[in-house]
Amino acid sequence: MGATVYALEFYQEKYNGVKMKETTILERNKYWNERFQNTIYGVKSINFIDEVIKTLSMKSVLVFGGGYGRNSTVIAKHGFDVVNVDSSYNAAKIGKETYDNLEYIVGDVFTMKFSQKFDNVVSIYLISLFKENEAKRIIKNMHECLIDNGNYIVNFLALEDDEYGLGKEVEGNTFLHKDGQIIRFYSEEDIKKMYSGFGLKIDKITKVNETRNIKGKEITSTSYLVCSN
Repeated sequence: MGATVYALEFYQEKYNGVKMKETTILERNKYWNERFQNTIYGVKSINFIDEVIKTLSMKSVLVFGGGYGRNSTVIAKHGFDVVNVDSSYNAAKIGKETYDNLEYIVGDVFTMKFSQKFDNVVSIYLISLFKENEAKRIIKNMHECLIDNGNYIVNFLALEDDEYGLGKEVEGNTFLHKDGQIIRFYSEEDIKKMYSGFGLKIDKITKVNETRNIKGKEITSTSYLVCSN
């Protein structure tokens, strides 16, 4: 599968003395590909991976935005057949060199289609990297990859997250950072409204906390883990 990065124009404006660049999706893909020069988040999984695993059933799992697979490999160790999807070739290369129990696919999370349907679709720390309309496109595409009554597990950064309010607000609860990346935060009501628009039934919403190292700084990430089908 080939990937082309196009040099698209983007706008610039002053924000607190720093030029802010709202990048296109393709430029964001390029950004992440360049960031994945190594296991930037370490090899330890998220601390709520057990909460994810206990919601899974059957056998097959599709992980959207799985990076190099630090969470996917733990799921695979519990007996699941895991396909790890990410837009970064570098992430897939690092993952193949680090783990031997995953299938890696490099592709666009907005448009990827599969010949098979999966029993479970998982996405961790992906949806909040996009504006609302972009997030809806990803959710729609992920849900289309599920079997009927399959399990759909997604986390959304919460309004209580340590990074909330950093950068320039470009739409409701959505902030543009100095590196051009978008971070969106959600309330529980935001999530319920979004899911009802797709006719998705939410089985459980759990608020989870995790200490993460972001560019050398420790922050507490607060997010909602949403299980639905």
